[in-house]
Amino acid sequence: MRIAVFRKRGYMGQDVISDRYARLYELPRGLAELGHEVRVFCLSYRPAGSIRRRDPVSANGGSLIWHGYDAGPLWIGGLPAYWRTIQRELHDFEPNVLLGGSDAPHAVLTHYLARRLDRPYVIDLYDNYESFGLTRLPGMRRLYRRVLREAAAITAVSEPLSEYLRRLVPRVPVMTLQSTIDPARFRPRDRASARAQLGLPAQARIVGISGSLHPNRGIDRYAATGSDEAGNAL
Repeated sequence: MRIAVFRKRGYMGQDVISDRYARLYELPRGLAELGHEVRVFCLSYRPAGSIRRRDPVSANGGSLIWHGYDAGPLWIGGLPAYWRTIQRELHDFEPNVLLGGSDAPHAVLTHYLARRLDRPYVIDLYDNYESFGLTRLPGMRRLYRRVLREAAAITAVSEPLSEYLRRLVPRVPVMTLQSTIDPARFRPRDRASARAQLGLPAQARIVGISGSLHPNRGIDRYAATGSDEAGNAL
């Protein structure tokens, strides 16, 4: 299957292409490892330079090609060229399905291109994009919800987000696809030596947190229980 993927290029100060960053990188790579032909089109909202790179994948007949573009000063300079380029690339590639995500504008872009190509599309949510600043642009929330209603399927990073989506768009299949870690970069270490290195108490119970602890992330239901489930979620 030929899959065209649309992402923003910068996230949390990382470059999705150059830094091979998290879910935005690993999901297209995983699809390529399964034997699909995957092309990823990444638009940078800040100057990052154009890039085209083919990443090696396992010998399953799959392929993974990354395209990076700049929006340009005030987004004006690079957007017309980006629009022309992706239309030309899609015409040559002839994808069977489109996969969009990373924020509401890219979800809307995926929807629009899928309609032009008469192809199904899937939206991947690694967060609740309605909480992002770009979704406050005039009309964006309404367009975004239309995108969700007309998607062939949606994948979401957590079960609370999936539950919200099932209520919001009950006719669309929603699957929880949690983010994981790269075992080549993250692996178990000796706890005692790690605590000593960081100057932490040897026997204390320590809870680590990562990310935003805002109610719009759905953490309120864990906090209300006061149980170990909250610690596991964090």
